[in-house]
Amino acid sequence: MRLVVVGPSHSGKSTTVVALLRLMADRLGIQWGTYELRFITLDLTDNTAGHLARGEPRRREVEWTSERVEARALEFEKTVATLVLADAPGKIDEHTRRLLRPADAVLLIAPSEDALRPWEELAHELSLPVLGRIVSVTLGSGTKSHWDPATRRGILRGLDPSAVAVPHPLALPADTQAALIELARTIWEDVAG
Repeated sequence: MRLVVVGPSHSGKSTTVVALLRLMADRLGIQWGTYELRFITLDLTDNTAGHLARGEPRRREVEWTSERVEARALEFEKTVATLVLADAPGKIDEHTRRLLRPADAVLLIAPSEDALRPWEELAHELSLPVLGRIVSVTLGSGTKSHWDPATRRGILRGLDPSAVAVPHPLALPADTQAALIELARTIWEDVAG
């Protein structure tokens, strides 16, 4: 399954991808080699997920070209694994549409329900199933993190990139880690289908 986390810039896509990868391995006992769990960054201008998960140098100055987009889309399409997690660019345009074509499903994340709608419309336009909808909020919002597998909706608070960076232990709030573990279980149920 190729699952892409989509949403506007700075909504927590990369942080969510890296946290899910780490929790799947650490808390759910999913071994990378056994199940072929992989990730790819689809955003050509920002490799936050690669920086957080693998310590890659930060990259923010790459220009979008049709050739680069096509090469990354083909790389995504050719990546074979039980689960390939990816984070998408934070804007909706023709490049993003091309990058999402190989996906099997999307996970929406945005700072509000209103901000989720354009991404839900994009998924519908591309005939991509929506695995779930997440609203990301700040630590001081007074809202607790949760994930409801029945409705496939949730709230994640305090998605600070430094809280998931390898090689450090996860430092997300306990309720956020618990919600992410439930989300990871939902994803694996879909994968195991």
